[in-house]
Order: sequence, then structure tokens, then C-alpha cells
Amino acid sequence: MLERSRDASAPRNSLKLTCLAGEKGRAPCLAIFLSTLVLISQNRLSEESEHRADLALHIGLLPEYELTRVLHMLDAIQDKMGIDNDADSDLADLEMETKPEDVLAEIERLQQRALRSKKPPA
Repeated sequence: MLERSRDASAPRNSLKLTCLAGEKGRAPCLAIFLSTLVLISQNRLSEESEHRADLALHIGLLPEYELTRVLHMLDAIQDKMGIDNDADSDLADLEMETKPEDVLAEIERLQQRALRSKKPPA
């Protein structure tokens, strides 16, 4: 159990760890307290990792968007100059807009497939 220290010499915001089991029970009580702190810090690290992964995805999609815009502009210039398009070129596929929602859905689908393949058959 945590309680405020009643010692006058202790700092005002200090906490004192006391256990109901007396002196012999302090080690388990301390272990519970420390394991709680470790779990809290691991949770924060996990949240930071998810945030970094999300940011990396957005940074990766930005050049994709920019390249698609450049291809659209080159296609417009080509049309304005009267240059013929190759009907069977891969340019049409490259000019398709990359939607972040589609990328996220594909990532989730692949993760689900990987999880299913790791599960041993029942």
C-alpha cells in the first residue's frame, strides 16, 4: 500500500511503501510495485512504437502521392503536345492514386493471414 510519509523531514510529495505483512512482507510488496511500474513503462513504449510506425507509413506514402501527381502532369503535357500514349504501357497502373486506407487494409489482411498460418491446427 502507498501512503504519504508522515515524517516531517521527508519531502512533501514523497510516498512511502508500507505493507500489511510487516517487515517480512516488504519484498513481495516491493516486487508488485516494481512490476506495475515496469508494465506501465512497457505500455508507454508500445504506444510510442505504434506512433512511430504510423508516422513511417505516412512518410512512406507521401512520395507515392507526389510521384502520382508528377505522372498526371507528364500525361497532361504529353496530351497537350500531341504525343501518343502507349496503350499497353504500365503508366495507367502507376497513375492510380494510392489511398492510405487501402494500404492499411492490405497490411491488416496480411497480418491476419500471417497469424492464421502461425496457429497450429487444432
